[in-house]
Amino acid sequence: MISYSLYLWHWPVLIIATERSPGGMLSVWQALSWELLSVVFAVITYWLVENPIRHSSYFIARRWASLALGGFLIASTFTVATVELHSHTSAPLATPGLANLNTGHGCPSPTQKDLRSLEGTGPGKSDRVVARILVVGDSTACTMLPGLEAVGAPIGVRVEDASVIGCGVVSGEIGPSFVDGRDVNASTRGCQQRAIATEFHALHAGRPNVVVWSSSWERSALVVGSGIHQTVVAPGSQRWYAVLLSRIRARVRMFTSTGATVDMLTQPPFTDTGSTSSVTARDLDFVRLNSLLDHFASRTPHVRLINLSARVCPDGPPCPIVVDNVWVRPDEAHYSLQGSLWAARWLMPRLGISHLAKPLAPLPLITLLAVKNGETLRGTHPLIALTSFGMGVAKIDFQAKGRTGAIVIGPAIARDGLWVATWNTAGVPTGTYVLRAIAYGSAGGRSVSKGITVRLNNAG
Repeated sequence: MISYSLYLWHWPVLIIATERSPGGMLSVWQALSWELLSVVFAVITYWLVENPIRHSSYFIARRWASLALGGFLIASTFTVATVELHSHTSAPLATPGLANLNTGHGCPSPTQKDLRSLEGTGPGKSDRVVARILVVGDSTACTMLPGLEAVGAPIGVRVEDASVIGCGVVSGEIGPSFVDGRDVNASTRGCQQRAIATEFHALHAGRPNVVVWSSSWERSALVVGSGIHQTVVAPGSQRWYAVLLSRIRARVRMFTSTGATVDMLTQPPFTDTGSTSSVTARDLDFVRLNSLLDHFASRTPHVRLINLSARVCPDGPPCPIVVDNVWVRPDEAHYSLQGSLWAARWLMPRLGISHLAKPLAPLPLITLLAVKNGETLRGTHPLIALTSFGMGVAKIDFQAKGRTGAIVIGPAIARDGLWVATWNTAGVPTGTYVLRAIAYGSAGGRSVSKGITVRLNNAG
């Protein structure tokens, strides 16, 4: 009878109570007390709101009124959940692709142009929905979205976003760090409420089959409690472990109560920019967090650990920028567009969704550069091809097709992300030709660029 009302009440009550408790965590008896309070709220809501509305002759006769009331209640719930989000300061980020966004902002959706480039020669988005994935985490999770959507959409796997820029899933407020007299972490004060509100909204848009948890801010010092009870908990301390495990347990319970499995991704340390060749204290912060995630996942039903760190940082810290000839995280932390696809093609088959057991691996879109439509050529001329990504490409040839047949030019040489060849037109008859770049896949198939018509003039 009250199961749905209890579902709506129990997790925000527990999470807010945990966040505001002096130690940043709840004892068993405190948790039970808040659960009982949730039951009281659920009973009141059922008898005074839900049940009267369901049996009201007015609303039965006026469907539009029922829809309007439902919309009002949803909007009111969301407003209450986010009321504290605007009472804190925020700081802009300078990460490429996330520029001008502030800590606490929602992750921007991938553009159609980006998705189309990553889908390559694939079939595009499917109209059916066979499974749902919810991504939670910080800005690094946000930059994984384009690749996840590009891999999932053609198969009918819907990827929903609940990541928050600059905020971990359960990190809450981060301990102060002063630069030029200013606390650069002050903008995280509203992070816990922002994360809760974003996840609340996403869960009610549709129940996920899998929740992908990718969050690294929890490696930091944590601010717990409020008022005179507020303290900063050092990373690696016993209290840090206890606080994080309590917070993670509460949040995972929220996700698994919807029937979802939670896949926690280990977090790779930041990449090495050449300043050091040894393991740093910052690297060890990531190692410590990943160990905690492993500990939790191995002891919790419906939670799995996926070792993304070993994939992105195969030899351990310091981590490389380029892996498998892909610039995975060029700014040290966030995934490039191509890096997100590289990670997604490895990750998606490991999420336990049967439709993703063998995802599609289409070839990239290819564009011919260095020549213009209608241009007249003679002598030796460079040909350049640009691919939307490099994975799966065995070779690229250029083709010039004229009245007497096709001439193959190549193979092209990969150079700084481009494919380059030189066309020596000596001996090629004067006339009109259509130039194309053709990418051949290591597993078969090919991708052909749009043709460019040129005039070849070798007379004289």
